[in-house]
Amino acid sequence: CIRDRLYTTWYFQRNRILFCKRYLRGTELEEALRLILVEIREMKRRAVEKGDSRKCSYLDELENFF
Repeated sequence: CIRDRLYTTWYFQRNRILFCKRYLRGTELEEALRLILVEIREMKRRAVEKGDSRKCSYLDELENFF
């Protein structure tokens, strides 16, 4: 089901962000979060190209964790 995949993506990315914020410091934290943000924005770009507004809204929420 597409909804399950969206939740899985959202929770996976959210947990990556929380893990980094909890266990990394300084430049390691900045670099890890930058890379995650690049990945999220790339997923969002592909979702926009496909016209997948639902996935775009999930990815917008993820950007708020930064």
